[in-house]
Amino acid sequence: MPTDVLDTVRRLLAKAAATPYEAEAMAFAAKAQALMTRHAIDDAMLDAGPGDDIGVTQLAMADPYASARFSLLSAVAAANRCRAVYEPGLRAATLVGRELDRQHTELTFTSLLLQATGAMVRHGSVTDQRGINRTRAFRHSFLVGYAAEVGRRLDETNNDVVQAAEPGVLPVLSSLEDRVDLVTDDHFPHLRRRRPSVSSGRGLDAGIDAGRRADIGARGVSQQPVLPGSEGAGPPR
Repeated sequence: MPTDVLDTVRRLLAKAAATPYEAEAMAFAAKAQALMTRHAIDDAMLDAGPGDDIGVTQLAMADPYASARFSLLSAVAAANRCRAVYEPGLRAATLVGRELDRQHTELTFTSLLLQATGAMVRHGSVTDQRGINRTRAFRHSFLVGYAAEVGRRLDETNNDVVQAAEPGVLPVLSSLEDRVDLVTDDHFPHLRRRRPSVSSGRGLDAGIDAGRRADIGARGVSQQPVLPGSEGAGPPR
């Protein structure tokens, strides 16, 4: 990835992580996503053959809320033409994709996780009607909801960029995704897709609201996000 592109993305995501305003944070994140998508399209059009540098990156994914945080990683990875695989036995997740796409996925995930954590802890401790502490369930569900809504918004940004690109982009990107799938299947031949568990409706709604609150250029009425699937090499956590 050209240094100037990566530096610009880092600056945008740093601004997103630093601002206390969720609308501004999502606007910076959307700008970074659009920049990376345009660059990825240009790069893919120049080199559409099988020689793409598809590889893997392993990221730590420890508790608490490891599987919920993986939901956010998975949503960001999917928006950046990568696959994410959760390996609970190793307390890690593996990203599969081109180097530039893996770099951007890791940067964006880190920035959004910081923002999500800040929004989540502002709710403080949560108890149910019987006074039982439900903070852990609330926070897990919050992160799952946040991941679903942010993933929808990143996909929306990508669609706008792709629609404005030159003809022939979709087949090239589809071919790239097929190659990423082949590498993923080669590394993880026994994958099973799982939906993340949610045990707090309040937390889920709060997470979706936190991810939805900023207007980053979506047209029409906001759609209900689809909870991101989790691909795992072992049992869920």
